[in-house]
Amino acid sequence: MKEENGEFKKHDYITSKNEVGSYEVEDDITDLVSEIKINSDNCFMETHFENIHLFANGNGRVIKLFEHDYDIPPITIFDEEKNFIMNVLKNMMLMMI
Repeated sequence: MKEENGEFKKHDYITSKNEVGSYEVEDDITDLVSEIKINSDNCFMETHFENIHLFANGNGRVIKLFEHDYDIPPITIFDEEKNFIMNVLKNMMLMMI
């Protein structure tokens, strides 16, 4: 069975430490889209934007402008929570690799 552009994969591939069989792809992407809609879009966006890290300086300000432009409420991270949140975000990014 040949795979075509624009169709979900039909065979199993391992591209990262988290294998996803072909039978789960459509359900997994549907769940992911629902999760993004359910969770705050700003957390997802800010995590990815921070990972891309476009500039040597000013990334936080650009994130805030982007959030403002798209009516996404900004995230406030208090000093006492910063290390915990950074570890969670770091682990999330490692899981995505």
